[in-house]
Amino acid sequence: MRERLCITLFGPLPSLSNVGGPETITYNLAKALSELSHEVYVFKGFFGSGMYGKNIRTFDLVRPSVIKKSDIVHILSCLKSCGYIGAFLAKGLGKPLVAHFHQLPDRHFKDIKCVKYVILNTIESTVMRKMLEASDVVISVSRYSKRVLLNTYGVGSKVIPPGVDEIFFKHEMNSWYLRHFLKKYRLRDDDIKILFVGQLIPRKGVEYLIRAFKKVKESVKDSSLVIVGDGVDKRRLMSLANMLNLRDVYFLGRIPKNDLVYAYLSSNIFVLPTLEEGLGIALLEAMACGLPVVASKTSGVLDAVIDGETGILVPPRNVKALADAIIRLLSCEELRKKLSETAKEYAKASFNWRSIAQRIVDLYLSQL
Repeated sequence: MRERLCITLFGPLPSLSNVGGPETITYNLAKALSELSHEVYVFKGFFGSGMYGKNIRTFDLVRPSVIKKSDIVHILSCLKSCGYIGAFLAKGLGKPLVAHFHQLPDRHFKDIKCVKYVILNTIESTVMRKMLEASDVVISVSRYSKRVLLNTYGVGSKVIPPGVDEIFFKHEMNSWYLRHFLKKYRLRDDDIKILFVGQLIPRKGVEYLIRAFKKVKESVKDSSLVIVGDGVDKRRLMSLANMLNLRDVYFLGRIPKNDLVYAYLSSNIFVLPTLEEGLGIALLEAMACGLPVVASKTSGVLDAVIDGETGILVPPRNVKALADAIIRLLSCEELRKKLSETAKEYAKASFNWRSIAQRIVDLYLSQL
C-alpha cells in the first residue's frame, strides 16, 4: 500500500468575498491531507487566495504536467475552479477521478434580478452531469445528497461528510477580543443574541427567520438577531427588517474567520431556517463552538442535527414553529446547556477533519 500520495484537488479557496461550502471543504481537505504527509496540489481558479503548507501548492490555472504526475484527481467544484477541465485531463491521462457532490445547483433563484444565477446554474447542472458520469467514484456530503444524486443523475456515491476547522473546536474565549468584537460590529454586550451565518440568498430562508424574530421580540425583549453573510437577498432582507420595525437586527456582512469564531462564542443560539441544504457547514461550526441550534427539518440538515439531542428541528417556511422553538430555547437555560454539551461532543466525534481526511485517503487508495 502506498504511504504518500500525490493528490490534485480542483476547488475554490475562501477569501472574505468568496466563501461557502466548496471553498471551506477545499481548504480544510487540502490542509488535512498535507498534515497526513500527502503531497497536495490545489487548482483554485481565480477564487480565494493561495494556501501555505509544507506539502501544499496552489495554482490559478490548470497545469497538465501536474495532473500527469498525480496519483488521483479530486474535483470539488466543476465550474469555479475549472474542474471540468481537470476531469477531462484526468480521464485522458488515465488518472483515477473522484468527484464531490454537495447538492443540486440552487433552484430557488426565481427573481428576474437573479437571471445570471439561473443561467449559471443551468450550465453547472449540465457540466456536473457529464463530470459525475465520468468519475470513478463520487463522494456525497450527506445521505440526502446521495439520494438526490441517485434520483437526478442515476449515479451512486459514498457518503463522507465535511469536517469542521479545528479553530472552532479549540478557540477559547478571550475577554479583550470579545469586547473588541462587540465594539467593532456595534453589538450590545447584554443582549441575548440569535445568530445566523450563511449566504443571503433565497434558499437560506432568512426571510422566515426575520419574520419569526418579530414574534420572538414580543416574548424576549432583550434579544437581538445577528446576521453574518452577504448575497443577492441582503437589500430585500434589510428592507423587510425595516418594514417590520425591527431595530435589533444586525447585518454584519462577511467577516474574517477570527471574528466569525467570536460571532459564535458571543451568541446564545444559532438558527438555520434553510429551505434546502447539502449538509450545512455553519451548523457544524456552531455546534463545535457549543451553540444550541434551531434548524429546518429538511434535506442534509437531518444528517447534522439530531432533533432534541443536539438541536431543535422545525418545518421549513413555518414562521410560528420557528419562533416558538427559539422562544422555548431562550427561555430554558437547562435545555440550552444540555443541547450545547451534546452538540459539541457530537461535532467533535463525527466531524473531525483529520479522521474524515483519512476516510477520503482510504477511498483514493481503493481506486489505485
